[in-house]
Amino acid sequence: CACGDYARGIKSDPSFRCKHILAVLQCDGNELVNTEYLVRKRPALDERFIKNIKGKDFAVYAGVLDLAHQMGLVELKAIPTQYPTKENDMRAICTSYARTSDGKVFEDVGDADPRNTDSVISKHIIRMASTRAKARVLRDLTNIGMTCLEELAGLEEVIANDAHDRTSSRRPAARKDE
Repeated sequence: CACGDYARGIKSDPSFRCKHILAVLQCDGNELVNTEYLVRKRPALDERFIKNIKGKDFAVYAGVLDLAHQMGLVELKAIPTQYPTKENDMRAICTSYARTSDGKVFEDVGDADPRNTDSVISKHIIRMASTRAKARVLRDLTNIGMTCLEELAGLEEVIANDAHDRTSSRRPAARKDE
């Protein structure tokens, strides 16, 4: 076979068979018995990258990035368009740009300031604005409608509140005094 998968696999395993060879081996005369190897699977967001907080689903940035790569992401940039200063209430704004292998281009913006980040993140305003911008552009590219966790204000606080809600809703078992 002339495919890249075969070229890579045969180097380390002389009996390696790519999906094309496996499909041919499944042929019975003119009829395909098993076409599983010929079906291209649609890229999808792995469920490990979906977090439910207070009954609402959120995507995790790493998962959306992974999906974007599956869909042909070849370039991703975040460019600061406003630096935080006292005059703009320490708000950073970044514009993000993503391009796929088939030439599709997506753009979006993200912002961050001390009012929409927690005290730990507020020391990294430009990076948070960049992450939010990239998360938004990757959600457009991948057609993911749910917000990324990293876009939320006070991510640690939201997760901590969710964990507290789950533990506080559990009632301790009644003790029987003897």
